[in-house]
Amino acid sequence: MIKVCHFTSVHKSHDVRILLKECKSLAKAGYDVSLIAVNAKEETVDGVKIISVNDHGGGRIRRATVVCNKIYWKALEVNADIYHFHDPELLRIGNKLLRKKKKVIYDAHEDLPRQISGKSWIPKPIRSVAAFITERFENYYAARMSAVITATPFIAERFKKINSNTVDVNNFPILEEFEKSSLEKSGKEICYIGGISKIRGIYELISALEKTNARLNLAGNFESTEVESDLKNLSGWRKVNYFGFVDRKKINEILNKSSAGAVTLYPQVNYLDSLPIKMFEYMAA
Repeated sequence: MIKVCHFTSVHKSHDVRILLKECKSLAKAGYDVSLIAVNAKEETVDGVKIISVNDHGGGRIRRATVVCNKIYWKALEVNADIYHFHDPELLRIGNKLLRKKKKVIYDAHEDLPRQISGKSWIPKPIRSVAAFITERFENYYAARMSAVITATPFIAERFKKINSNTVDVNNFPILEEFEKSSLEKSGKEICYIGGISKIRGIYELISALEKTNARLNLAGNFESTEVESDLKNLSGWRKVNYFGFVDRKKINEILNKSSAGAVTLYPQVNYLDSLPIKMFEYMAA
């Protein structure tokens, strides 16, 4: 049986794309599948063995160095035939596994250089320089990978120029997850599910509630405590039902009682050609 090991330094062990759509699909197809994630609950989920790398230090620099090195040693212990990783900061780890004669796949969820242009924590004067350096770094390692998987056709076109073994696997919903919901709803509840940040239009969305008789069913993590505080001080917040970060079952419940779903992304470069999963989940419901 072929052993496949997915690993991530950023995403949760129950990430929808990684666990539900990729790892579980591989296990169902007969592969021996492991998933390495940081501070995860060690368990087996539908044939996928979840392995934890424990580290409670803080900061992006530590994650990109100490934590990634821990993931490398844990990945070697698994001794898989194929390794599949999900974060650009793991590219050097992927390269080390290549030197061990392993097949290594880079899963590019985002167009990272374009994404950097919208990162609020990077000072504006250096964003273009950071994006340029990041693209060179990513291209250098991606060209050496056994394969590259991308989340949109736009990202695939970029990587096909540097690695001919590039395949686009769109982040579309698994339709079996979604119940048939009734169209006979009150029309007074809408929803937004996903990361809660300024560039995703959440300030405008909550402010707009003041002009309607609707309530917003909101689920996801706030980008920062500052964003959370700002939003809760808006007058429209009194019309928000906030659920926090929820599991797939709860997402289904929220979708089933909402008449509309909001996708309010700012026109950032990295969003212009994106395929937001929430949009397709709204449509599936």
